Amino acid sequence: WLKSLYGSRLGSVSMAPHAHPKWPGRSRRVSRTESRHPGEWPWRLPLLLGAACVGVLAGPSACKAHAAFCGSRLPQRPRLDVRRPAQAPGRDEAGPPDAILLKVLTPEGKVVKNIASAVSLPGAEGRLGVLRGHANMIAPVGIGLLRYKHKGVWVPLVVFGGYASIQNDVVTVLTSDCEREDEIPPLEDLKREFDRASANLAAASTGKDRMQAVQEVKTASARLQAATMLVGKKGQA
Repeated sequence: WLKSLYGSRLGSVSMAPHAHPKWPGRSRRVSRTESRHPGEWPWRLPLLLGAACVGVLAGPSACKAHAAFCGSRLPQRPRLDVRRPAQAPGRDEAGPPDAILLKVLTPEGKVVKNIASAVSLPGAEGRLGVLRGHANMIAPVGIGLLRYKHKGVWVPLVVFGGYASIQNDVVTVLTSDCEREDEIPPLEDLKREFDRASANLAAASTGKDRMQAVQEVKTASARLQAATMLVGKKGQA
């Protein structure tokens, strides 16, 4: 329609020389429309501007239609994974800010699982205290008293050796056996047991008897400490 509007002469160039407006004496090439019809351009200029505006306005819709038609064929940019990182298993958002998770496991299937604010383990070279934010580590556990603080009260456990794993505020103790507070004998019986184990250690003559007597003394001492804690807790209640 542009060709029918402007005629076939639009864009054709005449080889006839014309005077250059800036340098007299020189010639320049002009179109036949400009040379033969100088008065037609003023009223055709708005039509050209209108056609340009229509092209600009129709451009975005044409691009959208093309994208809708060919979108599935174009290569897709890989999306970034913005999922929230997995939360540490021992960190309970609903619990206290200083909470850690304690798990005690035995081959017989005894499981102690509770939330604590502090844990004290009988390490091989002394006691090992664990609070929230403790560094990840694995440590051996000897025969002794394991205690943890739950709701402001210390709870005793007797463990018989093993290993403890501290990982992301989760304390996992793997032990051969454990005695919970409801399985600990009365205090008077444990005192007699401790005296008997001490006498056996003093009377041991061989290395094997001495090693066995040392284990009995450690077990009796841990039970006696746990029973003493339970008696003190009952007295406070």
